Amino acid sequence: MNVLFVPAQFKETIAATDAARLMAQAGRSHGWVCREQAISDGGEGFLDVFLSVGGELRKARVFNPVGKLIEADYVICNDTAIIEMARASGLELVPPAERDVLQSSTYGTGQLIHNALQEDVSTVIVSLGGSATNDGGMGMLRAMGAEFRDDNGNLIESFQQACRITTINLDKITYLIDGKSIIGATDVNNPLLGEFGATRIFGRQKGVNSSLQDSFEQWMECFARATQNAIGVDHSGVKGSGAAGGTGFALCACLNAQLTSGFDILSELVNLDAMVSWADLVVTGEGRMDHQTQYGKAPARICQLARKRGKKVAAIVGSYEAVPGKSQEFDAIYSLSALAGSSHAAMLKPRFWLEHAMNELIRDFSES
Repeated sequence: MNVLFVPAQFKETIAATDAARLMAQAGRSHGWVCREQAISDGGEGFLDVFLSVGGELRKARVFNPVGKLIEADYVICNDTAIIEMARASGLELVPPAERDVLQSSTYGTGQLIHNALQEDVSTVIVSLGGSATNDGGMGMLRAMGAEFRDDNGNLIESFQQACRITTINLDKITYLIDGKSIIGATDVNNPLLGEFGATRIFGRQKGVNSSLQDSFEQWMECFARATQNAIGVDHSGVKGSGAAGGTGFALCACLNAQLTSGFDILSELVNLDAMVSWADLVVTGEGRMDHQTQYGKAPARICQLARKRGKKVAAIVGSYEAVPGKSQEFDAIYSLSALAGSSHAAMLKPRFWLEHAMNELIRDFSES
């Protein structure tokens, strides 16, 4: 049997490349003919796919989400610079005890973009996802030279002061991106505001608890309004503008970026359709499968592609929250947390439980 293993990252536990390798090893030990391909939907692991096709690694000193200086990677592939937002502004960069969404900023992502624009490139792709931030991309814009001022001309540097912004100067950014094409690789289709926006859907995982949601939504509304006043166009309803705590909004509104599916970019890069056509069984995975998965996440897209080609498809996930009408799209879903007895137990020994899940999968699909 031909089996394609194409997982995304298991957040904070197993990189996509490692997960693909471990899955394929287990399959080969059973006599399956296996191919492996790490994938991303615009979140973590995006750079690794470009590195796998010959991209060159670059490094830059930037600030992490809470203002600590770190060394972050980006990639140059032909005439394109690829930036993974999570490398500069990712949740995994901040220990749980130090996470504070009120103080978290996308400033480091802006520094990475600024560095990349100094390279001999015509295009910059910014993959959005895995961020610790919910600042509408304001920090990113500041790092690239944007100036936000109140009606007294005072600089506004905190997203919590977004409702004081009356003028925005983007002249330095306009000069910086002149002649360049900017692409935002999104892992979601959500707008910036509202019930399905950045704060309401994704804020909680970054620390925007119920007591903070209304405040963040108000700041986001003020930021969107100030930006619209500055450029004359409202981008808050653009699909993907809610990605990465609203960074998608800042990219399309202020950097003239095209927001597109990160999964589509990588799928074309590695010719995923041909891989799926070759396989009898396609196995994907991610850290958590829940209601967010349907918003353009890699496992959902892989499932759609496999079904289109008439293939069996399964998923191995860190944890699983059933979504009515969605689980039936997979032939099988294996949860490491369910096998281990709890999410905590699964995260203590993720590779062990991944191997255990593979044993279950091999048994089930060998019998089918």
